[in-house]
Amino acid sequence: MNIKPPPDAKDKLLAFAPGELGSVQFFAKRAKLTLEFQTLTRKPLKKNSKAMLRNYFVIRLLLLLLLFSSKSTALETTIQTPAPVKITGLSCAEPAQSFIPLLGRGSDLEMFLTKDLQQELVRQEEHSELLSLVCTDKAIVKGASIDVQENGEIIQALSKLLITFPLTLKVKNRTSLIILDVKLHYLTENLESVEERTTELTFEVLTQR
Repeated sequence: MNIKPPPDAKDKLLAFAPGELGSVQFFAKRAKLTLEFQTLTRKPLKKNSKAMLRNYFVIRLLLLLLLFSSKSTALETTIQTPAPVKITGLSCAEPAQSFIPLLGRGSDLEMFLTKDLQQELVRQEEHSELLSLVCTDKAIVKGASIDVQENGEIIQALSKLLITFPLTLKVKNRTSLIILDVKLHYLTENLESVEERTTELTFEVLTQR
């Protein structure tokens, strides 16, 4: 539908101030859009009713699937979140306290010890979960040094470091609870060279019950 201005509308528009001209043009466009919309809504909807109904059910189905997926993800996250590991006796690490940063695992012994144990248990049995660890004896520290030249002098520098933690672990798997007596060994080599420094972890199982 076209809206035709009166014959003298052009002259009246030119006589308005810029702000008023904009208002007149805006309302003219709005009236045209409104009329077009009303014309469209008056058309019969019988031909499109089936398509609209089908789209309605498709949208509802998609919303239900999205809601179900969100709940399933939340449930899965809850199930997979491990319980906090109960840790006791870490005062046994006191003899090794000043050497622990040299392992390259950080200074938070409780955090990296728990993480390394859990990863090793899962590597051996996918569904293993570490419930608790107890440090049963003092950590054992061994080292080896080499001769290096510094400022024209030969000095002894620590080259290898071995720290062993005697531990008792309570582990849960699919069918039972297991108690493991283990020794966790950290061997760091090439301490004299930051670029070549490496740390190897050895998980030694002594007894299982």
